[in-house]
Amino acid sequence: MDDRAIANSILENYKHQVEDLTKAAMESSGNLRQTLLQMRNQCEQDQSALGQYAIYHQWYLPAAPANPSEINSVASFFKSSGEPVLRQ
Repeated sequence: MDDRAIANSILENYKHQVEDLTKAAMESSGNLRQTLLQMRNQCEQDQSALGQYAIYHQWYLPAAPANPSEINSVASFFKSSGEPVLRQ
C-alpha cells in the first residue's frame, strides 16, 4: 500500500468517525455530550490537516468552492422545505 492509498483510507475513516461521534453526541447530554463533541471537533481538524496534505501532494483534487448564488439557492431550498438551515 502506498502513501496515497494510506492517506485516502485514513480520510475515509475520519469521515465515518465524525459521523459516528456526531450521532452519539446528538443522543447524549451533559459532560458526555461535550466530550463527544470535542472528540468530533478534533477528528474534523485532523481530517482537514490530512486533507491539506493530500491536496499538497496532488492525491486529492477538491471541488471548486460554491459561489454565493449557489449557496443562497440551496439555503432557500431548505428554508422552503422546512428543513433546519445551518448558520455560517
